[in-house]
Amino acid sequence: MKRKLFILLISILGISINANAYDFSSIINGQTLYFNITSNTFPYNVEVTSQSDTLPYYTTKPIGAVTIPDTISYNGTLYSVTSIGNHAFDDCSSLSSISIPNSVLSIGNYAFYWCTSLTSLNLSTHLNSIGNYAFHYCQSLTSITLPNTLNSIGNYAFSNCSSLISVVIPNTVTSLGDYAFTDCHWLESINLPDSITSVPDGIFSYCYRLITTNIPISVTSIGEEAFYDCNDLSSISIPDSLISIGDYAFWGCNVLPSITLPNSLISIGNKAFVGCHAFTSITIPNSVTSIGNNAFGSCTGLVSIILPNSITSIEYYTFGSCNNLTSITIPNSVTSIGSDAFSGCFALRSINLSNSLTSIGDRAFNDAGLTSITLPASLQTLGVYSLSCPELTYIISYAISPPVTYIDAFTGVIKTIPVYVPLVSLQLYPNSPNWNEFTNYHAIESYQIINASFCQGDNYTNYGANTDTAGTYFLVYNNDSIHLNLSVSPTYIDTINASICQGNTYSLNGFNASTTGIYRDTLQTINGCDSIITLNLTVNEITTPTNLVLDNIQNYFELSFQSDAESYLIYRNNDSIGSTTNTIYRDTNVIEGVNYCYKVKAFDGDCETESIEICQVFTGLNDINLNPIQITLYPNPTSSSSKLEIENVEGKVEITITDISGRVIQRMIARANNKFETTLDLTNQSKGIYFISIVTDKTKRTEKLILK
Repeated sequence: MKRKLFILLISILGISINANAYDFSSIINGQTLYFNITSNTFPYNVEVTSQSDTLPYYTTKPIGAVTIPDTISYNGTLYSVTSIGNHAFDDCSSLSSISIPNSVLSIGNYAFYWCTSLTSLNLSTHLNSIGNYAFHYCQSLTSITLPNTLNSIGNYAFSNCSSLISVVIPNTVTSLGDYAFTDCHWLESINLPDSITSVPDGIFSYCYRLITTNIPISVTSIGEEAFYDCNDLSSISIPDSLISIGDYAFWGCNVLPSITLPNSLISIGNKAFVGCHAFTSITIPNSVTSIGNNAFGSCTGLVSIILPNSITSIEYYTFGSCNNLTSITIPNSVTSIGSDAFSGCFALRSINLSNSLTSIGDRAFNDAGLTSITLPASLQTLGVYSLSCPELTYIISYAISPPVTYIDAFTGVIKTIPVYVPLVSLQLYPNSPNWNEFTNYHAIESYQIINASFCQGDNYTNYGANTDTAGTYFLVYNNDSIHLNLSVSPTYIDTINASICQGNTYSLNGFNASTTGIYRDTLQTINGCDSIITLNLTVNEITTPTNLVLDNIQNYFELSFQSDAESYLIYRNNDSIGSTTNTIYRDTNVIEGVNYCYKVKAFDGDCETESIEICQVFTGLNDINLNPIQITLYPNPTSSSSKLEIENVEGKVEITITDISGRVIQRMIARANNKFETTLDLTNQSKGIYFISIVTDKTKRTEKLILK
């Protein structure tokens, strides 16, 4: 509309719409480009400009692919192309790609405004600045790579680039314009540069598909409408440096979960979080002194709020239509509650008002779900429809002088409910405007402060209370005013995850268990509440080494056994002689004719177990093992079968395959003449460790085969 009005104004004033905006033109690759001389002395510079300096900017617009040269000659002088001027390609809707040379340092305002067909953009690697609206409505651009030399991005620079999916803003950017990426509907994620100190106004407004972004730790303010209507925004971190959140900053961010507001925060703007439906709780730090009107309006998922002692008022509609709100703490610093502040809070059953509160505005609790209300002695005025709460069952007012109430303040409230007032005021209230509608007045005869506690999970029912929540309650019981400070003593629920070795017993924390399982015990704390302990016990089993075999091999004993533990200690005659992770151990420190007894201790983590002992006299086999057999077993590990080759073997060969439990899987007997070969097929066996025993006329050997 603005552009049409501008064209009309030109026609009315009779201004030439073909006024030259350029000093010279040149045909480059079939395209006519226009240039302005920006420096007539060394270094000689020009900028790319449009044909006319007013609408329409071109008689014949550049179309298709355009390559801008880094230098251009005119009247015998060679000029460097250092900038793209204002409106240089404004409304060139058929321009499909643009290549900008590295000589270009700046792109002016509206340079590529409304280039709706532009799909490819190669920017100068020395670019310093991008002007206002430079690429506005370039709706075919899907990605942009900004150079690390860039310092500034203008207002609305990439606004309405509705197909833009990704863009990286370099940390060199110190000036980021307002609404720079507004209406980039397909933009999913973007990181703000660490060099900025504020999130600009409206920068990502209407970026419906934006899921995540960062706010650098250098940022102290989030501008107005910064994330307005970012419907898919689900992740954002707020830095500890933040001081202010602007008006409408997160309006309509309806999937954004509860965020943590830092202790540096001072102000929250008007309607800052309206419609953030995924908020369930919010803690506003004590540093906050100002919360704008409607700041959390229509946060329908919000259940609880803690307000700081630093605020003095709750503004218009601050929590209006938070229809799941059940709990809010209003500090004693609050002196006024604005109109509609809690209107439509259907789930709000009770509220503790500030002891310094002087006014409650129009419709402040209209249609709230309050079942009772206690008005402080400081209260002076109640606005129109301010306590229009049909579910009220009683009212307590400590004000000696009845608060001034405007017409319809109690609309919908049953007028026969009890109203408790100070004894000295018992005749004042029934004769005051609007208070005179009530017919069931009672005097508060005494005032008690009671501190009490109850166990978590129980209900507290003394003094007419019926609640399972800690807090401060004002009750009337037997015509006495009860100020109840109620706390909850925790019921401790603790889970212990423990493990023991097989054969041991877990005996800590009152348990006595020796098998894997879940065990529970209930104890009592010093305040009389339950402490429930759950034990998740795991018994770690360890395989005891079995099938110990001693072989005389040349000048050493070879001890083999079966087990799947992590490691082993080998004992000879009760002395430890070595450790291994294999199930075969060679003892070379033996003497012929001496009896040796061996046993194996297995370890898995902290668990251990010990084998039986096996004894044998070492006889020495030098005479029969001068030419020992050589065994090759491959592949190992295997997934199905392995080939066994034995060399230097004569006569009968007996081969036995057993699993780790000692069960015989296969056995074969053959005769060999120097060399023996066979295939061991374990195709139908379970994965695990198998032992191959090879017995000849002169020796016995055991090999380990792993089936994977």
